[in-house]
Amino acid sequence: MDLCEVAATQHHAFTTPQAKACGHTWRTVVAEVSSGRWLELGRGVFVERAVWDGLDREDQHRCRLHGRLLAMRSSSWSAARRSAAVMHKLPFIGFPPERPQLVRDAGGKKTHGHDRHERIADVPSDDLVEVDSVQATSVLRTFLDIAAEEPFRNAVVVADAALRRGVKQEDLIAGARALGSDVALEAATFAEALAESALESISRVAYRVLQVPLPRPQVKVLYAGEVIARVDNLWDEFNTIGQADGALKYKDSARVMRDKWQDERLESVGFEVVRWGWQDAWQPVLLRGPLKRAFARGRDKTIDPGVRLVQATLAETLATWKRVA
Repeated sequence: MDLCEVAATQHHAFTTPQAKACGHTWRTVVAEVSSGRWLELGRGVFVERAVWDGLDREDQHRCRLHGRLLAMRSSSWSAARRSAAVMHKLPFIGFPPERPQLVRDAGGKKTHGHDRHERIADVPSDDLVEVDSVQATSVLRTFLDIAAEEPFRNAVVVADAALRRGVKQEDLIAGARALGSDVALEAATFAEALAESALESISRVAYRVLQVPLPRPQVKVLYAGEVIARVDNLWDEFNTIGQADGALKYKDSARVMRDKWQDERLESVGFEVVRWGWQDAWQPVLLRGPLKRAFARGRDKTIDPGVRLVQATLAETLATWKRVA
């Protein structure tokens, strides 16, 4: 096996001994680093610069994480918190940490890790799983660890994703109660599996801040036997549909036109439609006006009697989420 094949099994990271086993010498290792062809991730751990530059943030973090685990030469450490979220491909607010976040079981001793990134805590074996060749905390434990430290909005994003991954809401709630974290418990109770993206999750938090009634998520609107749309939010009492749209979506001009035609069809059968993006959901005050005006207009509308509303299933939501994940 050559070095590229070895690195490919380790998220592109490799060690000095592995490089030597594949034919390199100490001199050639130094030469590769000095020339910039290899990037040193840590003491004695490297990645090819050309490979690194082609990775996105999440894959770069996976590379750093695997490299750190290789450098530690111990199987007792596991990816935790945001590093575990990256391994599980769970959405979260912000970016992966610069340094991998790890945890190791305390083994019944009252001790702490030597820094905030590498912690020693009680980690039952049931809380650990292998994800893509890396040992990490389970989805449930990852949610609990993040919710114990981060704001409610961040915790909701991970909680919603955990439900989409098959974690039961009662398990989220039981874990949060055992943890003793008010934020974790609130997020676990508030979580909604039908929220299909982080933007939809933080939008729901924005409704809570604005004291707006929670809408029905993921509703199929049918007319004359045809599905006009599956909408993100439906406020039945206001005849209003809300669509949470990320900016990337609008780089596709054809998608923009499809959305425009879809909105026109929804409005033609009596609905008021309002759309917003990340900035509006992130700063709920920006969402207050558009929602208030949409509700006022929607109240005065009458839905065509030929409209039929069908709640989308979790299976349909998961299928959509997997296509875009």
